[in-house]
Amino acid sequence: MIPVSLCENAAAIWFHEPVLILRAIAKVEGGWKGARIADANGTADHGLMQINSVWRKRLHRMGWHMHTVQWHNCASVFTGAWILRQELDASHHFWLGVAWYQSRNPVYGLPFAQKVYRAAWHIHYGAQNVRQ
Repeated sequence: MIPVSLCENAAAIWFHEPVLILRAIAKVEGGWKGARIADANGTADHGLMQINSVWRKRLHRMGWHMHTVQWHNCASVFTGAWILRQELDASHHFWLGVAWYQSRNPVYGLPFAQKVYRAAWHIHYGAQNVRQ
């Protein structure tokens, strides 16, 4: 089994993203191997990076399956990094791209980006330096 940290490092390099942000997104999303969480809008979030089923068609066109994303942490990390890259490129702004990873609706996306920022701070500096 490949350590998740190795997958995060490789995905960050491949997609030109800070590994700290990928780790923070995973922490905020709160997913795990095998997770499938139903959303109120009829979609579901899958795996470690909580990849939403709205991405299913695009992933299938590239040969990926939601089952793989759900059950394989490395696939989930690379898919999450790919989605983040799509949103960073579309938004032309780092934190807006992070928000759009969750939702392009600012009601959901902006609080998510704030949580990711706090999680990144916590991961990098440790709990003793986090301000509430």
